[in-house]
Amino acid sequence: IADQKGTTGTYSLIKYLETAGLRLDDIDYVNLPAADAESAFANGKVDAWISWQPAIGLAKARHKARSLPGVKTYDYSFYVASESFVKDYPEAVAKTVRAVRDAQRGINRSPDKSVEFFDRIGGFGSTDVERDVYLDLTRKKLLSDSNADALAAVDGKAIESTQDLADNFHALGVYPSKIDVAGFLRDTRFDSIRKTVAAELAK
Repeated sequence: IADQKGTTGTYSLIKYLETAGLRLDDIDYVNLPAADAESAFANGKVDAWISWQPAIGLAKARHKARSLPGVKTYDYSFYVASESFVKDYPEAVAKTVRAVRDAQRGINRSPDKSVEFFDRIGGFGSTDVERDVYLDLTRKKLLSDSNADALAAVDGKAIESTQDLADNFHALGVYPSKIDVAGFLRDTRFDSIRKTVAAELAK
C-alpha cells in the first residue's frame, strides 16, 4: 500500500487498518509522493494507494480503481495567517474569511457554471476527464474546499479531531514528540480574532 507518510492519508490508512485489527507494520508499506503513488498503482507496482480528492476521482476514471468503503478521513481544512497580521489587521482577516465562504457558496450553488468558467480560463488538461471528474466532485461537494460554505472559527470538534491526528502521528513516529494541538488552538490569545471572525460571518 502506497502513501505519502505524514499526510492526512497516513491517518486514514492507520484508522482503516485498525478496523481489521492491523497496524502499519503488518502491511508492505511504501512511502511515495502522491504523483509517484498513482503511477505505481497504475503500473501494478502496488495493490492500493491512499490519497484524497480529486486524485481519487481521477484514479477511478483513468485506472478503473475503486475506493474502499468506510475509510475514516480527516475532514478539516484550515485557513491560517500569521499572528502579527491577525493582531494588526483583524477586520481584514475576518473579511477574507467571509469572502472565501461566500465564494464557495457561489460555487456550490452553481457547480456547472463554476466548472465551465474554470475550464474556459484553462484550468484543466487537454482531455475531458479532469473536467468531468471535477464537475462530478463539485456537484457532490467532495472537494477539499467544498465545505468552506460553512466556514467558521475553529470549534471543539475540529480541535479534538486534529489532536487525534497529531497523537496518531506521534505513535507512528512521524512526530518525535507529543504535540499539544488542543492547547494551542484553545489559547485565549485567539479569543479576540475568533469573535471578530464570528461577527463578520454572522452578517
